[in-house]
Amino acid sequence: MSAQEKKCPRCGLLIGLNAVRCPGCGRSYLPPPINPNTEACAKLSVVFGGIAFVLFRWGVSGLPEIARALYHVVYWFSGVAGLVLGIISLLRLRANPRLSGRRAARIGIALSVAPVAFGVYLFTTLWRH
Repeated sequence: MSAQEKKCPRCGLLIGLNAVRCPGCGRSYLPPPINPNTEACAKLSVVFGGIAFVLFRWGVSGLPEIARALYHVVYWFSGVAGLVLGIISLLRLRANPRLSGRRAARIGIALSVAPVAFGVYLFTTLWRH
């Protein structure tokens, strides 16, 4: 056995150090996934998108003025954060296919789109008046 070879633990065949698969038994030597868990940005996208969607459905009727201001700050922050984090996680997942979380990123984007679009619509109509 040379310095450029290793022994397959399953069948005992000598294979190269950089071998991806044993030609004798077919055992894979690919490294384990970088992150077996869901991409963190995708998880955060779902959280922020969910907050924005709940606030979008809840509305501000009956709240005092200071609570309305806080409502709008949290609403905008969570909606934009959910949208941006979802897009960032999709870009990261496209660059590294070993990561998981595509479904979570898409759900976060979907939850964030309606509140952000409605907020932009309200802002543009109020800005004109």
